[in-house]
Amino acid sequence: GGRAPPPVAVPGRPRGGGAAGPAAAAPRAPRLHSVRYYISSQPADAEALLDLIRGHGGVENGLLRTLDMQFREDDCRIRTGHAPTVMGILRRTSLNMLRTILRKLETDVSIGLLRDRIGRQP
Repeated sequence: GGRAPPPVAVPGRPRGGGAAGPAAAAPRAPRLHSVRYYISSQPADAEALLDLIRGHGGVENGLLRTLDMQFREDDCRIRTGHAPTVMGILRRTSLNMLRTILRKLETDVSIGLLRDRIGRQP
């Protein structure tokens, strides 16, 4: 875990407007060497690309981690037919409902605790 590495412009690629071409980002881990490639329509400005890459990581860590921790989505064994899609929609709908309730209650109760309290209501 940690911060996303800063992207660098790929040599020989245009820097002007329009499709900027690929950019490469080298991770900071000293014992591991890998390069991640990103395709973007943004100009090859390292700071702007870094903000985009790190911003996407926040989505990944926010929504997907919450779904996995609260609904154990990664452990789900439903794999055939339309069931995985339907269950994903139900999980996201439940999470949105819980977040709406939390906003209306204006409290610092965790999503897990609120889910447990609602589950115990007759």
